[in-house]
Amino acid sequence: MQENSRVTTLFPVDADLSIDELMQRVRAEVELRRSMHDDWVEEEAVPVAKGERLPRWVGSSRRLPTKPFYQLGELLQFTDEEFISIAFRVILRRPPDEESGRHYLHALRAGRNKIQILGDLRFSEEGWKNNVHINGLMVPYKLYGMADRRFIGRFVRLALDLGRLLRLPHRLQSAENSSGRNVQELGGVVNKLGEVAEERLAQLEAARAQFETRQAHLEGEVANRASAAALQAADERAKNLAALAAALAERADAFAARADALAVEVAKLQAQLAPEHASIQALTVDSHGHRRSILDLQRKLMTLARAAPTPTEGVVSPNVVVPSTGAVNDILNADYVSFEDSFRGEREDIKQRCAHYLDSLRDASIEPGDGLVLDLGCGRGEWLELLLEKGYAARGVDLNAAMLADSRDHGLDVIEADAVSYIASLPDASVAAITSMHLVEHLPHDVLIRLLDEAFRVIKPGGLIVLETPNPENITVGSCWFYLDPTHRNPIPPQLLQWIVTNRGFSDAKVERLSEFRGVPSIPRLGEEVAGAAQINEMAAWFTAAPDYAILARRA
Repeated sequence: MQENSRVTTLFPVDADLSIDELMQRVRAEVELRRSMHDDWVEEEAVPVAKGERLPRWVGSSRRLPTKPFYQLGELLQFTDEEFISIAFRVILRRPPDEESGRHYLHALRAGRNKIQILGDLRFSEEGWKNNVHINGLMVPYKLYGMADRRFIGRFVRLALDLGRLLRLPHRLQSAENSSGRNVQELGGVVNKLGEVAEERLAQLEAARAQFETRQAHLEGEVANRASAAALQAADERAKNLAALAAALAERADAFAARADALAVEVAKLQAQLAPEHASIQALTVDSHGHRRSILDLQRKLMTLARAAPTPTEGVVSPNVVVPSTGAVNDILNADYVSFEDSFRGEREDIKQRCAHYLDSLRDASIEPGDGLVLDLGCGRGEWLELLLEKGYAARGVDLNAAMLADSRDHGLDVIEADAVSYIASLPDASVAAITSMHLVEHLPHDVLIRLLDEAFRVIKPGGLIVLETPNPENITVGSCWFYLDPTHRNPIPPQLLQWIVTNRGFSDAKVERLSEFRGVPSIPRLGEEVAGAAQINEMAAWFTAAPDYAILARRA
């Protein structure tokens, strides 16, 4: 996570710092604090020179840069007054005036959807003039507009409510993560204030100790020198020491005042943290309650779907709404998204794991603009997003509508279809590369053969195929983690998948064992002098083998 707030340090202890300079810095600090209360932070706070400012918290919400287009999800992450302010600045390129800001804030708090507010601003006369594109806004805005119409509005509202209900756990989790991040960052600022205060007090104590040492040294010299010249020199040093003591006392008073100010700041931050903790606790309780309600509703829907009469059992009353098989699939798809979010890792983690395949494309002489890269079983679209960032034309195929909706929110080109059926519909030699991350372990053997045959047909000569799957050479993966996913069929040993790919006509098939960014445990190897070290080290290798592998092959 990138830091959205930064801290500065207090001015250092400087023996040559005059009282006027010290007071000038104090006045500058006070004036800076007054001026920053009503400032709207457009970007990250940049640290100023050392000695200018105290640490402060400026909030964890990532500010949006000014650009010609945005993704809808970038704007929906903000809430309440901050959402209204950012919506005006992004779409209308200005802060909200008092009347408009109050109007939209009241509408938001009264229950109006964020998408409707964004659409009202974007498609206003002023919004058309600025022409800021928000990817993914048009369709949901139109749907919310249709929800107010007679007859069709009831069905549109029902569909919108069901969609929001299915995504509610994900949004609650995001809200809880955001609140937790704010608390952590506030705590970090408090800790930093404490560290700065301790550091300055330690410097003050060191200065006092130095002063006492010098005083003792001077007193010893006075005692050991009996001559008038020595007494006169000692008297001169005593005067200097008195002046130094006076200056040190003034500086000590300044440090004490600064320490008091730090204590006040810490107390304020602690007071600010208290409602955040209370909000998190309330949000946690609410999320558990909502989760139970969602599960109860899902169970009822699935029970109704299973109990619904088939066409041969009779006609269902037109007044009875029976969930369709598609509704049940939507629930199962949403559950699988929750499973992926819990066990697969964060979006940026998956992008890190996929990044080395960019080198594989370059090694195969596939550069941006050389053709389409097709990802089968694209899921949440992390690999597609990385390809798009690097300038490649990329498209994903998956059957999970909930995951595809998340991919479309990120502006990705995805299609809801069966992977084999989709590539069977493509022309010969029409794609530069085909990739699949953790798909083949879900397929029966005959379906895998058909997928490889269709892939060989549609990949251009010299093109690349990449098949990533769990590695059963790792004994923990093969015996436990593989079966954590209930949709897996059976592990595929690397040598077998390599042979199958070669046997279906691909050339230069090689195995890449993948450990980076996958949390492989570290088991230290025993030295050769230890009895049985060879056997123990060999067994340790079974548990530390790469948890994933990939087959990379070319079409000749």
